[in-house]
Amino acid sequence: MLDLERPFHRLIHHFVFRIFHGAGEGDELQFSIPALIGIISVPAAFFSISLFGKYSTLMLYLMRRPQFDVYRASIPDEHFFIVFSMTVTGAIVIAKWDRLFPDRQDYDNLAALPVSTRQIFQAALAGLLFLAGLFAVDLNLAACFIFPLAVTAVFNTFEAYRTLFVAHAAAVILASFFACFGLLSVMGATVLLAPRRYVRIVSLAVRISCALALVAVLASAFSLPRLLLSAEPPKYLAYIPSVWFLDLQQVLLGRSAAYTGSGMLAVEITAGLFVLSLVLYALTYHRLFTRIPETNAVNAASGRDAHSLLRRFLDCTILRTPFQRAAYHFSCKTLFRSEQHCLLFGAATGIGFFVAAQYGSDALTNSSRVGLDHRLLAVPLVLSYFIICTLRVLFDLPTESKANWLFRSIVDRRQNETRVVGTKVIVMMIAPWLIVIGLPLHVLAWGWSVAFLHTGYVLLCSTTLASLLLTGYRKIPFTCLHTASKDHVLIMFIVFWIGLWFFGPLNSMFEWWFIQEPFRFLYVLPLFAALFYGVRTVERDLHEMDRTLIYEDRPSANIQLLNLTK
Repeated sequence: MLDLERPFHRLIHHFVFRIFHGAGEGDELQFSIPALIGIISVPAAFFSISLFGKYSTLMLYLMRRPQFDVYRASIPDEHFFIVFSMTVTGAIVIAKWDRLFPDRQDYDNLAALPVSTRQIFQAALAGLLFLAGLFAVDLNLAACFIFPLAVTAVFNTFEAYRTLFVAHAAAVILASFFACFGLLSVMGATVLLAPRRYVRIVSLAVRISCALALVAVLASAFSLPRLLLSAEPPKYLAYIPSVWFLDLQQVLLGRSAAYTGSGMLAVEITAGLFVLSLVLYALTYHRLFTRIPETNAVNAASGRDAHSLLRRFLDCTILRTPFQRAAYHFSCKTLFRSEQHCLLFGAATGIGFFVAAQYGSDALTNSSRVGLDHRLLAVPLVLSYFIICTLRVLFDLPTESKANWLFRSIVDRRQNETRVVGTKVIVMMIAPWLIVIGLPLHVLAWGWSVAFLHTGYVLLCSTTLASLLLTGYRKIPFTCLHTASKDHVLIMFIVFWIGLWFFGPLNSMFEWWFIQEPFRFLYVLPLFAALFYGVRTVERDLHEMDRTLIYEDRPSANIQLLNLTK
């Protein structure tokens, strides 16, 4: 335990809670340490419990499989636990990367104290290693006890349980350390090698790329099991990190390293990454800490007074009122200047690209009909759906809730055009790539008429969905303190995937039917018109109190006070 009366222990305590403390009122992107510990330990535990039926002796008897090899059958499950451990650990490192190093506030508070820079770095490093070990163990603790119990129930011996317990724990915990130290090495090298002027942009691009790589790693848990159990596994499996730790688990069980030939490869690479990450972390920490006094609290202006030609075009054609112009440009700048918002938007868009690419690859490899395939029509619809839903969620996450006093003082709360602004922000995140990239590809594939019909249909569906999701929206994006209900996260997740099926694959089937006879589009235009009219009618009929701008979105109190004495 830490003795907080000792200065060094107090420094470690400071850096630990600096990484994972709630960043303040209204910051929905932060989680406390106890909350995160409770959240990440649940999925592996539930998955382990669900495996009791697979390895049950009664089920094996009823299925007449007396020669069932439980160790071979557990390979896909073991691979899933390894992938899950790597993905969750990597996601935490990427999300908290900006908090692993000191900022100006730390420098102002610590540099004046009688504490050396070496002690500050040692305390930060100790806090980082403590959290890496804590989350690696907590993430896999429940599964380490439950999974071996499920697999070895057929043997009914403690020795079999103990052996699998040690093998499983070593594989998943080392996989977690591999992901942690590997990402620390990549991001530390990025900060060291990138030019000082472009460190933020390059670092953000690397973090988004790493997040997409984690998505690919997680997807391998569903695509590799068939290859792992095949009679002749492909040789390229030896280059997949998760397979290294699977071989380590097999070696500790007393079986051969079937995929890499060496079960110690995972240990050696993890040890090498550990040393490399410590070196890079020390160099990066020293570089950032010594440069803090040279940085300005406010970045210098770019020197450009006149607006760009594109901005003036938007102001003249699409943004018709001063409120729309100010809120639109503020929203776009905030989305790409805030590291957290840009990281979430980029990662979610990347996931949408992977999902959309899956539909395209299925259509190209398994063509079901000659000519137009509705699965190709679903590609831009799926990507647009991810962008729309991601932006709708991000609108409710403020950058700095305490700074919205400026909007309170200069904006008329009764002037509510936020739904229109939000819809235009979302559509402008879809229209450029759909017209510049998508339209030429559609022309090459299907011709001018189908390409224009498809592009217009995607834009119309996207605008309609954005308007529906923003019905009753009365906040300036990124400025409103929002208290999210954690109880509805699972429901929102389920609704999201159901909506994806309706908006993507099912919608593309309807579009394919319309394109076969273009006059059929006349049937659907009144439906879109009715939806737009319904949205405007609902907003027009709202009570005045429900149409005014708000800057705090809190749940109603259980006990309402009349405040008669005020």
